Amino acid sequence: MRSISIWLNLKQGRIFSDDWNDYSADTVVYHPKQMSAEKLQGLLDYAWNTFYQDEPQEVKMFKLFQQVVEREMANNTFRPRNRNLASRAFGREV
Repeated sequence: MRSISIWLNLKQGRIFSDDWNDYSADTVVYHPKQMSAEKLQGLLDYAWNTFYQDEPQEVKMFKLFQQVVEREMANNTFRPRNRNLASRAFGREV
């Protein structure tokens, strides 16, 4: 289903960036149907700033990760990461 959505966005010309550096959590790369890309970027910036206004990103993400681990440990679904892979990223040496 997701690939159909991407294909439709491409076909309709709504994706305006083919630079993979723009594909991050903080940049709008397409024109939505119901608003301008600028409006969506403003809403994204507002949401980001509101979410991180009380704590830096690193602190907030650590706490969220800690909550996930605690929940997984409580329901016996936690699996520790494989430390042998610590020097690798996407299958390649870092």
